[in-house]
Amino acid sequence: MTRLAVALAFLVLLAQGAEAAAGRAFILTQSHVAKAGEAPILRVHAGFLRKGDQIVVYDRHGALLGTVSPFAVHGSEAGTYTIPLPAALAAQRKIAVRLVLSAFGHPARAPSVHELHGVSLDYMPVTP
Repeated sequence: MTRLAVALAFLVLLAQGAEAAAGRAFILTQSHVAKAGEAPILRVHAGFLRKGDQIVVYDRHGALLGTVSPFAVHGSEAGTYTIPLPAALAAQRKIAVRLVLSAFGHPARAPSVHELHGVSLDYMPVTP
C-alpha cells in the first residue's frame, strides 16, 4: 500500500511539472527605464488561431498577466494584442514571460510559430 501511495504521489508531481513546462518562454529586455508619463507594455503578435483558442500570458512565477482571445477573427491572423504590465514587473530591466496555448478539450501546450509570431516590449503614454 505504501508503494502505491508513493507511486501515485510521483505521478501527480510529474503531471504538475509537465503542465508548468508547457508554453514558450521569452526573456525581454527593456530598452530604457520607463520615463515619467510612460509605461512598458507587452505586445503579443498572434497568428492563426482556431475558434476558441486562447494564448494565455504568465509571468515567470506563474501569475496571470493577460489572455489573447480573438473572437470573430476567422480565416486571418489574430493580430497584435497589448497587455499592460504590473508595476512590480515593469520595474524590472529583464522581463520573463511564458505563453501557453489553451484550446477547449485539449491539454495546454506551447503555441506554434504559426499561432504566435512573437512578443515584444513597447511603451505607451500614461496620465498621472
